[in-house]
Amino acid sequence: TVENTGFSDAAIMILYHVNIGFPLLDKSARLIEAKARVTPRDDEAKKGMEQYSTFSDPVNDYKEQVFYHEIDADPDGNGNVAIINERFENSRGIGLWLKYSLKTLPYLVQWKQVGEGEYVCGIEPSNGKVLGRTTERKNKTLKYLKPGEKIHCKLEFNVLKNNDDIKTLKKLLKV
Repeated sequence: TVENTGFSDAAIMILYHVNIGFPLLDKSARLIEAKARVTPRDDEAKKGMEQYSTFSDPVNDYKEQVFYHEIDADPDGNGNVAIINERFENSRGIGLWLKYSLKTLPYLVQWKQVGEGEYVCGIEPSNGKVLGRTTERKNKTLKYLKPGEKIHCKLEFNVLKNNDDIKTLKKLLKV
């Protein structure tokens, strides 16, 4: 819960930075989500647009790629995203599923960095994009809380322990 305890409107930018790395993340991993509109942040991300949901072996001199996801809500108003690896541990499977309220966190920012020495994918529910307050203000997308106003952000983390769990989630997300 975030509350404006001040006496004037206050800008609010929230981003929950969740990093997934090895051993869950490797060339067999995939990002899955309910139906979403995915857009690249910049020209570097445009180069990897077709591969935003897949991963490779570590790449020398890889330049980070950032993607914005606007995920369709489930019946309870949540966004759902997971990184899964069905080949993990001789195809036993493993994954991490993140469910979050789209009412307060309408965006998912994906930070993809599959470089040598820095091999990670961030899945980041947020209430804005990662271009800063100045850009959000200019675009008239910066969120504000009035004095005394509160917002409640809800995130749920679920470990997918095997391919049966992954299969159940894929059915739920219709992927």
